[in-house]
Amino acid sequence: MEVYLQLAEKYSNRLSQLKRQYNILSIFRLVIVVIFCLIFYSFVRTADPVKFGYLFLAVISFLVIIKIHLRMGENIKMNEALLNINTDEITFLKHEGIPFADGEEFKDAAHFYSYDLDFFGNRSLFHHLNRTAVYIGKMKLARALLSLLPEREIVLNQQAIKELSVKIDWRQQLAATGKINNDSKVVFEKLMQWSGAKSNLLPKAVLIIGYVSPIILCASLLWYALFKETLFLSIGNALILLNLIVLSTQYKKIRKELISAEKVAKIIHQYSMIIDKIEKEEFKSEKMLLLK
Repeated sequence: MEVYLQLAEKYSNRLSQLKRQYNILSIFRLVIVVIFCLIFYSFVRTADPVKFGYLFLAVISFLVIIKIHLRMGENIKMNEALLNINTDEITFLKHEGIPFADGEEFKDAAHFYSYDLDFFGNRSLFHHLNRTAVYIGKMKLARALLSLLPEREIVLNQQAIKELSVKIDWRQQLAATGKINNDSKVVFEKLMQWSGAKSNLLPKAVLIIGYVSPIILCASLLWYALFKETLFLSIGNALILLNLIVLSTQYKKIRKELISAEKVAKIIHQYSMIIDKIEKEEFKSEKMLLLK
């Protein structure tokens, strides 16, 4: 109990500090936007090249702060997850509740021992054991409870558990990484569907236009800017119109692919961070070395 109370206090203090820093950065972002607008207004009026340099510096500063802001936002989510993990354990140890999934969906009346022994459901064995952070982990735990393991496998599991029992910080970091994106059965099934789905490829003509058109467009506009030949401005305008026409014909297909890819990217990124933490950790037990 004491270790969870200490960790909860640690992550609570760190979370408060991160939120203060996050708010200060938000103010800086707003200040830079205001400064940019003022410099831009002055630049439009005077066309002073020095002020263009200031504009460039303002944009670079804004992008740097955005990057720091995003990273800090991720740290806040991580610390919130770590705080929740420890407060859940405190609640559990104080017998104030069991704030974990109870595995109700894994109940099987036909199974020859799990149903009679209440392995799943409220205050069940699964409910007490479950500390999983992603759906596939919850499914794996349920399968382990529903299976009869050979003696050697049981011994290997016990050795792994003994090793992991002292790695509390690493375990919590791993669990927090899994909890950040709220993985679920629906999310996992979407990933499986995406992995087996055929991609709607764009026609070759559209792909060629997609690669060649921006190059010609940039070259035309650059030529016009340097030599003021109106022919190249007309070519640039025609290419912009062509791109808009092509986009309008493929918009639904592209939008569908982007929405699907964005959701899957978050899931894969979450799993990749979990795998990264496992790869970087040192283990001694045979089971953990095998899993790694």
